[in-house]
Amino acid sequence: MESDGGGPARVLGIPTAPRVLPTISPDGRHVLVVSDGLWVFDLDGGTRRRLARGEIYDAAWSPDGERVAYASPGGLSVVAADGTGRLRRTRRGGDGGASWSPDGQRIAYAAEDGLWVIGSDGRVRTLLTHLLSGASGGPVWAPDGNRIAFVGGDPEAEAEDLYIVEVGGVPRRLVRNASGVPNWSPDGAQLAFLSFPPIFDASAAGIVVVDARDGRPIRSSPGPQTPRSGRPTASICSLRTHRLSTPAPKSSRRS
Repeated sequence: MESDGGGPARVLGIPTAPRVLPTISPDGRHVLVVSDGLWVFDLDGGTRRRLARGEIYDAAWSPDGERVAYASPGGLSVVAADGTGRLRRTRRGGDGGASWSPDGQRIAYAAEDGLWVIGSDGRVRTLLTHLLSGASGGPVWAPDGNRIAFVGGDPEAEAEDLYIVEVGGVPRRLVRNASGVPNWSPDGAQLAFLSFPPIFDASAAGIVVVDARDGRPIRSSPGPQTPRSGRPTASICSLRTHRLSTPAPKSSRRS
């Protein structure tokens, strides 16, 4: 299927139901799937190859599509997209949620003791903050490569907040009561995220877009359907195709 919704749909022969949402490579020719291991599917020829076996928590393409970072019980690893050159970057099973910097030189990830940045070559490892964040809340690099957004906070608190931190800087809370994986606009000026009240109310949950400088609300919309006993079932990953800029007014139709 083409990006505009045209063309035939292709069914991939996935071994089991994917653990996380499949992701398309930057060149649009391959799909990364976490299902009974880690797989890359070739959309042109229909072939597939396994990059890793065993339990995989999540995975992410490098910006150039040449490498994949993935989390497993053995830690965080990087492997070439053709399955060669596998290198383990960390050895702790709680590490995950890898996010590549735009230049592909660094990887931000969530751990049980906070948020970290490590060189893609594994040589430099820097603690960003002890504010805990599960892999479902980021981290996510800004397009400028200088800032990282994540959802986290005190693990004893009833709700989490949206933060921005610069490498080597101090985390800055942007918005209270956030959830899901935050999503940057292409120019890095805005952030979208799921929001809900401290005392959970499905009717009040929604998608919010804020100014990345000061957290000023720009736009909000009703969120996905939510069960009474839990958080929204839809992932904020669905916002990656959401237009954050204000849409142009529709032209009037002729009667």
